[in-house]
Amino acid sequence: MLRYIHNVNWEDHVRNEDIRKEVQAKQISVSIRKRRLQWFGHVYRQEEDEDIRKVADLNIGGRRKRGRPKQRWRDTIQSDLKKYGLNRSDIDNRIQWHSLIELGSLQNDHPDRTTAG
Repeated sequence: MLRYIHNVNWEDHVRNEDIRKEVQAKQISVSIRKRRLQWFGHVYRQEEDEDIRKVADLNIGGRRKRGRPKQRWRDTIQSDLKKYGLNRSDIDNRIQWHSLIELGSLQNDHPDRTTAG
């Protein structure tokens, strides 16, 4: 979409990162991660007897299938917390939680991919 708005064609050999830097747009993955952590805080500020909290804390018994396990929401949240350096103990204060998420996104605003050298 940014390429279309700025009339940049693939033949111009301009990288997406360069276009985002020029228009000062963040990567979509950063926005998604921030919203996911905000939703996580919202859910865990609820009382433990609320339905949404029960579902979030639900552990399903049994064995998982062979091979690589599917990524669960809980696993994704754990990696987001680790990436931004957040703790579950910070969730109770909503304003502080949102500030910490914003701070974490500013400190970790580099692309998630690694380049092969």
